[in-house]
Amino acid sequence: MAIASFSPTASITALPFAGWLVGRLGSHGATRAAGLTLCLLLLAPVLAPSLTMLILALLLFGAVNGLVDAAMNAQGVLVEDRYPRPIFSSLHGLYSTGGLAGASIAALAV
Repeated sequence: MAIASFSPTASITALPFAGWLVGRLGSHGATRAAGLTLCLLLLAPVLAPSLTMLILALLLFGAVNGLVDAAMNAQGVLVEDRYPRPIFSSLHGLYSTGGLAGASIAALAV
């Protein structure tokens, strides 16, 4: 298995735990907790001193990224339920637009 595939594999594997976390903390609490944890893990792959630690950092980062994704979607469903019209596709579109903008800014910075 290539090193680059550890993060997405962990992300998919963590999805059942994401449902449990959202059920226990609610979507708002799970989004906040997983988002904070993801921010704290952001530098872990970069600072990994060995291949083993890099693999562990990528697994943790991928798993927490899956938790954030599931929790944000659950929160989006709750927001859409309170809104007078469907907005879920707009939430996904703006998330993608933000990712594209961030990647573009990072590419220009490099």
